[in-house]
Amino acid sequence: LTLLADHTVMDAGVTAIECDPSGSFAYGGCADGICNFALDATSGAVTRLPSIPIGDVAMPSMLTFDPSGKFVYGLCGSYACAFAMDATSGALTAVPDSPLPVGLARRFVAFHPRGKFAYVANTDVSNSVSSFRVDPESGGLTEVAGSPYATLRNPVSIAVDRGGKHVDVLSAPGTRQQPWWVTWFRPTDAPGGISTFAADTSNGALKLVAGDPVATGLDPVAISVEPGDRFVYVANRMSGSVSGYAIDAITGGLQGFVGSPYYLGSVIP
Repeated sequence: LTLLADHTVMDAGVTAIECDPSGSFAYGGCADGICNFALDATSGAVTRLPSIPIGDVAMPSMLTFDPSGKFVYGLCGSYACAFAMDATSGALTAVPDSPLPVGLARRFVAFHPRGKFAYVANTDVSNSVSSFRVDPESGGLTEVAGSPYATLRNPVSIAVDRGGKHVDVLSAPGTRQQPWWVTWFRPTDAPGGISTFAADTSNGALKLVAGDPVATGLDPVAISVEPGDRFVYVANRMSGSVSGYAIDAITGGLQGFVGSPYYLGSVIP
């Protein structure tokens, strides 16, 4: 990478960066709300636009677009902030009922491949995953009956298969070093685990797959399903390894590969 001559210096403490699917705009979590930038597709130049206020909630720790690219969602402390994006100007407008109170210490959000449902990992006290229906017209969220669903301690990442039939929730054990309302954990030498849920594609309800959860390496930080929906991979930070699993085509359950985890020779940063 080469630093552009006409580059933009971002605010201190930016917590998240996400580009819209068209590559025209970028958004970040800033002290005054959501930072907004216009992107030049030819030169790569970045132009700062006015920030979008989000009210009396925490700056987003994560921003992500739904699969349609029309709506952007942020995890703002104990709230979910949701916005509709103007494809021409890049301006964001809060969707109905945003910010939505969703509980303590949200860490990660993932979507059903067709954008019908959103899944949110709830860390620390909750130790669960919440399921929400997404209104395709307004982008509003409605929690599914029976949600949230219990997971292992400290869920940190979520992966959804391309068919939207199974939701894998990755959990990493942590030692609480701060009061319970501060979402910071020190990695430990305990392995993490994956809770796999069968997803009802008609109503968004989740049901834990029999035989789960399965163990990972130390301090897992990310999970991904390969495009063919045959395998799942997990990055384990403290053990410096990648764990691999085969997906049962019928139940969605996971079976670790022989020889897994695969060590990389150093701790993953």
